[in-house]
Amino acid sequence: MKPNRSTLAAILPFLLVLNGCQGTEGIEAYDAPKDANLTAGPVVPDTRTLAAAIYRENATWFLKLMGPIDAVAPLEAPFQAVLRGIRFAGPDAPANWTLPAGWKEEKGTGFRVATLKPPESALEIAVTRFDGKAGSVLANVNRWREELGLEALRESELATALTSEDVGGVVVQKVDLTGKRKAKSSMRPGMPGGAPFAAGGAPPPARKPAEQSAAGLNFTLPSGWKESAQKVTFAARVLEVEGSPSVKVTFTPLSPQGGNTLENVNRWRMQLGLAPWKQDDLDRDGTVVPTQAGPALLVDLEGGGQKLLGAILNRPDAVWFVKLSGPPAMASPLREPFIALLRSVRFD
Repeated sequence: MKPNRSTLAAILPFLLVLNGCQGTEGIEAYDAPKDANLTAGPVVPDTRTLAAAIYRENATWFLKLMGPIDAVAPLEAPFQAVLRGIRFAGPDAPANWTLPAGWKEEKGTGFRVATLKPPESALEIAVTRFDGKAGSVLANVNRWREELGLEALRESELATALTSEDVGGVVVQKVDLTGKRKAKSSMRPGMPGGAPFAAGGAPPPARKPAEQSAAGLNFTLPSGWKESAQKVTFAARVLEVEGSPSVKVTFTPLSPQGGNTLENVNRWRMQLGLAPWKQDDLDRDGTVVPTQAGPALLVDLEGGGQKLLGAILNRPDAVWFVKLSGPPAMASPLREPFIALLRSVRFD
């Protein structure tokens, strides 16, 4: 049963103690009273974002350069050169590119596969990759616009903000946006949190190996559920459900640094082609589920022909993302067993 607002208010102090009131923008902590949850920090100088999305058969690639307008301007031509030099050896092959003169490349962690750094500049190009289709083009463009305080576009307006270019037989969809980026409070009220992206789209810091973070993780399997030998990127444990071959359940630990719960949930919504939520939406539709390892935040999302039940559980050494996904007809009847699984989670 979903707790009402008065119930949430009553358990807030408990949640804050449990979360330790982490001071960094961790995979998440919460503490402010409700009317302060979206208090913006000072407005930084005008900001420009150059970003591109490349949809492949089995993965989605993003390249993004963001910073003060004057600092981004001299990097526009090198950014476009990187985009025009991207090549894929095959449908499942990773992207390859040529660095502009003087640039350096650093291997990424988590969802970021690489960081491209220009000489004599603090800015960088973040290259990230997601399995499958990581949200619609409109959802991604609106995510970048939201970071700059810009209004979301309608589908009919997308063509005016997007440039598509054929690069070696691959379609690269690009945006060039300018706005005012505001610093966000790292603390949110009401729920334990966690997010693999910091405000502005940066990836999480390197997490511990899954086998180390997963030490002691235990739970009770619902009837007909079993551990799977299937490998899923970053997941420490994978479950499968009898009679629902297209459904998968994953337990994924990430470092308790970077991002906040709202951004995390909006990442899931983006993957389903849904519009981003505001904090009020999360307060209304998020559900606190007590587990043996502490309270978890549960969201129930559906879009793009997929159902997603996602839970965020804050731990001292990691934030755990427990996710069930699959076709709605198969996944919807599994909500109650999934909640039962959550309630049984413990670390021995």
